[in-house]
Amino acid sequence: MTRRAQPDRMKTLLSAMRRTFTSRDITAGCFECSGSDPKWTGPQAQGTAARHHDATGHETWADVHMSVRYGLAKHERGAS
Repeated sequence: MTRRAQPDRMKTLLSAMRRTFTSRDITAGCFECSGSDPKWTGPQAQGTAARHHDATGHETWADVHMSVRYGLAKHERGAS
């Protein structure tokens, strides 16, 4: 059995302590029912579009936009 070097453990520890914020915005629709206009929004929109396709055979779509932020803004950390 080999033992990992100290720097690997330190890297894992630091990344575990990193503040991370993730958000997703989802819009979805059915080309036959609503064209390119969104019919569903929110966290269930992608699944709803898939179920609508399964039930009707219509071509559906989902746009998923994900944002990830790491750390704190300078004003939140305090002046440095």
